[in-house]
Amino acid sequence: MTEQLQQELDTLREVSREIELELELECARRGSSLQALQARYDEVQQQLARERRRWGEEREAMQRQMEGLVEEGGRQRARSAALEVREDEWEQAARIAAATIQDLEEKWHAALEQAAMGPEPEPVSAPVPREQPASKEALLTRIHRLEARLRPSPVVGVTGTSGRTDARAGQREAR
Repeated sequence: MTEQLQQELDTLREVSREIELELELECARRGSSLQALQARYDEVQQQLARERRRWGEEREAMQRQMEGLVEEGGRQRARSAALEVREDEWEQAARIAAATIQDLEEKWHAALEQAAMGPEPEPVSAPVPREQPASKEALLTRIHRLEARLRPSPVVGVTGTSGRTDARAGQREAR
């Protein structure tokens, strides 16, 4: 029985050594796997740190670019506002020029009418002495001078007289 027990004990020791060797081999394999995983983990951490730096740099560059675009947008808005003001000034000048042309045309027609009808009768309340043209030639000379003085200078974009002025001239002639 002792011999049998001894054999079982030896068998058990041998099996336990085999298991121990297997476990040591397994631990060695797992240890090398663990080291490989640790190396991969470190590599991924370094890559992550590089990517974070790159993303941070890109973000800063984008922020600088956005700030530049915002500044440029402000400058463009200021330029646009200045152009709108200038455009308003030009439109106002065009309206003033059109009104001035119309006034000159009305004065011209009135002067022609006055010259054609002769001198205006003097008001009774405040007589103002006026020189009377001596002859028909003097009257024609005066009419030509008035026409030359009141003739509108050519303005680009203005063709003829307005219908309003013509209508007023027609009304004056009808009187």
